[in-house]
Amino acid sequence: MHRDVPLALIAAFVGGTSYAYAQEPFCACVELESTLRALGKLTRASWKDVDEESIARTWPEANPLPCESSPLSGLAGVSAAIERCCGSCGTCGGPVLHADSPLRHGLQSIPISICRRNPDDALSDLRRLVDAAAPESMDAILEEGWSPPVEGGRIYNAYRWRSENDTFILQVFLSPFGEQWYGSFQLARCEAVSAIEEWVLDDGTELAITQVEARDSGQDLWFSYQSKCLLRDYQCLRSEWATLWPRLRSLAEDREATTVFLSAEDCNFGSITVYPKRNTHGDWELPW
Repeated sequence: MHRDVPLALIAAFVGGTSYAYAQEPFCACVELESTLRALGKLTRASWKDVDEESIARTWPEANPLPCESSPLSGLAGVSAAIERCCGSCGTCGGPVLHADSPLRHGLQSIPISICRRNPDDALSDLRRLVDAAAPESMDAILEEGWSPPVEGGRIYNAYRWRSENDTFILQVFLSPFGEQWYGSFQLARCEAVSAIEEWVLDDGTELAITQVEARDSGQDLWFSYQSKCLLRDYQCLRSEWATLWPRLRSLAEDREATTVFLSAEDCNFGSITVYPKRNTHGDWELPW
């Protein structure tokens, strides 16, 4: 049976703006209560020092991902992974360790998938996972709420904080999936940014620029940077783009570009892209 895959797992293109999220990995069944206990311990640990041996002590039923390969990829692979979880125990996931990286080691992320028959149970379990993982003090919070959504609706909450010189992003969402409700909990330690240059804006904000590239005979300028905002916090993003735009506009006009592919990135492989365009009169049409 075909089921709609939650949009937060794929790239969606809406009205000139694109959203990209990393696909969530799937592993084996885990028991919720032991997962809650493990989260409480692992979130207080130094993630760079976590290895398979320490995970075996803290969370013995979980295998570090990836522990199962799939012949499917993309949307089909995501759908198949959710199908396996929803068709088995209903609580799946496990710790993801950095593999073969000379610059990063230790624990990378903790993704947990849950499937429940009603949204109240799903939200309750997601809330318990968040309470077990998140500290009392956070740098950024974006909550759509913890009440069951209307029929066909979705809920997305996100949080960011710093601990021991690392930044963490926690994303939680709930979506209908066939006759069940699918919930995703994904806690990730941010990746190091490979900046090509640093910009200091007029308000003092420092941004790491990760891409400046001309394409299509110079008419398109692709520009990416590390955002200070959570990627679904549109009010924060609109303010950030408005502050960034005067300098970026000068760069685009110096290069005689007519379209800017402006991508705000987070540190967990997510991004949101908007497309300022220059009309035939030479004025810029801004999507924010």
